[in-house]
Amino acid sequence: MGAFSLPLSYHFAPGSADDGVTLRLPLAALTQIDADRASHLIPGLRREKIEALIRGLPKADRRHCVPAPEFAAAVVERIGMEKGALIPQLAEQLQRMTGHKFAPESFDERKLATHLRMRFAVVNTAGEIMDADRDLAVLVARHQAAAEQAFTERTRHRLERDDLTDWSLGDLPEELIVDEQGAALTAYPALVDRGERVRVVLLDSLARAAGAHRSGVTRLLLLALPEQVRHLTQYLKQERSLDAARLQYAQWSVNRPLPEFGLVLPSRRDTAFDAELIARAVAQLAVDGQPRVRDAVTLAARVLLLKSALDEVVRQLASQTRQVFTQHQTLRGKLKGRLPLSQIEAAREIAEQFDALFYPGMLWHTPAPLFAQLPRYLTAAEKRLEKIDRHPERDRMLRVQFMPLAAQVMARIQSSSKDPAQFAQLSLLQEQLEEWRVSTFAQELARKAAPSAKEIEQALKALAGT
Repeated sequence: MGAFSLPLSYHFAPGSADDGVTLRLPLAALTQIDADRASHLIPGLRREKIEALIRGLPKADRRHCVPAPEFAAAVVERIGMEKGALIPQLAEQLQRMTGHKFAPESFDERKLATHLRMRFAVVNTAGEIMDADRDLAVLVARHQAAAEQAFTERTRHRLERDDLTDWSLGDLPEELIVDEQGAALTAYPALVDRGERVRVVLLDSLARAAGAHRSGVTRLLLLALPEQVRHLTQYLKQERSLDAARLQYAQWSVNRPLPEFGLVLPSRRDTAFDAELIARAVAQLAVDGQPRVRDAVTLAARVLLLKSALDEVVRQLASQTRQVFTQHQTLRGKLKGRLPLSQIEAAREIAEQFDALFYPGMLWHTPAPLFAQLPRYLTAAEKRLEKIDRHPERDRMLRVQFMPLAAQVMARIQSSSKDPAQFAQLSLLQEQLEEWRVSTFAQELARKAAPSAKEIEQALKALAGT
């Protein structure tokens, strides 16, 4: 199944739940199964599956592939697991043979006989089946959180540490192999923040590990510069121009799921504001957009960089934050004031937009490209409110076009899991939504290559498949 092997069993029992091939896997391996490879089934059933897929095509497509057995026999010789999923390869090969274009979505695996779809069975430590399904995505959706937790808790390696305050563990590999119930799984080591210490954990995907690693490396960098961090903290506390921003931050509520393995912040909101701002500056200067820190030498080089440049970056970021928070607070005040009837619906929507952009933790979690555009997004909202006074009907018509898809995106953001990789994907989707919002309601501020509704629909659909 990709980077590791798992046992298969075959049961000839037409009509029964376990008819055909069953792949047995421990819970910790669930998120690492290669669905593309699994779609090929096993060599002994592959030709039969391809023939059945051809026979299940709509008539307009099927008539190009007669007789189906001969086409299936030809296709099976030209495809391979190493080339990706079965159906896209099947569509490509049939098009080459016939000149007719076959859409991959025309092939419906759900209509296949039971034995022509792999059965995935999750087993416990005793080898007993806990759950099974022919649809891997459905099975993963049911157990993803438990599978990720099982991977982190059950996989063990000598690299795992729980008490790091400096880089004293040697080189940290990008990946390594661990054993879980006889399955050799690929694990991805990452440093994660625990407040005053850093922990080494093993995660089940490179993307997840990369998202988590950011917090751990940032914490080690902060711990390596105690005097400088203390000085900057004192500077921020004494900077009276930040008082309004700090108060605003303290009054926000958490209105979206935040990813696990994030930065650990003080419980007091006013203190958390300062700590989060400094941590963002550290990450911006020495972590984000750079090769990941995997050894002591690289960490030491980043510490030297911070010693010379961190103070100025913190001051710049503090000024930028003060300005955008002031702009946000001014607009919030307008939304909460007495509004004409023509603005009420738009004001409610803009308030929901702001809720997703401004929340405790946004200084740490908001990607740099999105953070840099916040002033423009706020200005666009202000211009939109001004336009409504002159052309209320125009805004209503634009809202009818915009809101259905925007509501889907916002719902997806609000229902996200705690996976750091998924949070990063949702942040990109959120930036696309905001750019589309600007091009819809304040076109004079729009970028030349603003995303379209179709592009956002495709991004949302792709995210739903992850």
